[in-house]
Amino acid sequence: MKHATIEILEEGETTIFGNPSGQYFVREYKDDVEMSGSFYKTINEAEAHVREYQNEQKWSQSSSK
Repeated sequence: MKHATIEILEEGETTIFGNPSGQYFVREYKDDVEMSGSFYKTINEAEAHVREYQNEQKWSQSSSK
């Protein structure tokens, strides 16, 4: 099962990748294993990505029926 989380970074917070391009960090999981992550400048962009990522699963399940 796919799911994603949004983490909000503090002002000036860095990551192992250096200075992120945005304050909102989306982590993608499949079967509880982290698969990917990306940064977004706005919460709306992050939320839109999460919805799209999670909807991919719904489409693939419904098309296989």
